[in-house]
Amino acid sequence: MYDEIKGNASKVSPQEIDKDISTGLILTQKNDIPHDDEWSHKILAQKEKRAREILSDREEFVKFLVKVSNKLDKLEDTVSHSNVKGVELVNLLLKYTSAFFSLLSDYLDGRYTNLPYTTLLTVVCALLYFISPVDVIPDFIPIAGYADDLAIILSCGKFIKDDFRRYMLWLHENRRGNAN
Repeated sequence: MYDEIKGNASKVSPQEIDKDISTGLILTQKNDIPHDDEWSHKILAQKEKRAREILSDREEFVKFLVKVSNKLDKLEDTVSHSNVKGVELVNLLLKYTSAFFSLLSDYLDGRYTNLPYTTLLTVVCALLYFISPVDVIPDFIPIAGYADDLAIILSCGKFIKDDFRRYMLWLHENRRGNAN
C-alpha cells in the first residue's frame, strides 16, 4: 500500500501546487463549503491537542498513519468505482492526502526531516479531520461528502505551501534518483 500512496503522492507537481489549491477550493465552493482561512484555522485548531499527542509518541504516530492509509484505500476504491460527476474533487483529495501521508511517513522514517514542528502539526491536524467519521459533510454522501475534507486538506497545503513545495521537490528528486 505504501508504494501506491507514494505513487499518488508523486502526482503532485511542485510547480502546480498553487493552481491545484485554487482549482480545488473552487470545487469545494460549488458544494457550499466555506473555505476561508478563518474557517480552516478553526477546524484545524479543534484537532491540535490530539495532533500533539500523536507527534509526541512514535507508536501513536504509526497507528495514526495506518488509519490514514486505510482511509486512503477506501478513497481509492471510491475513485476506481465511480463514474459520478465530481470525481475530479475526489482525485484531488486523493492526490494531496497521499502527499501528506508520504510527507509524514518520510519524516517518521527519518528520510526527510527538514520540517518545522508547526508544519508537522498542521498536516497531522488536517489528516485527523480527513479520517474523522464526524465532519461538516459526512463522507458517506457520494462525492460531496469529501468536499469539506478537500477544503481542509488544500487549506493545509496553502498554510504550509513553502515547506510542502520543498518536500515535493525532494520527493521528485529522490524518486528520480532511485529510478537510475
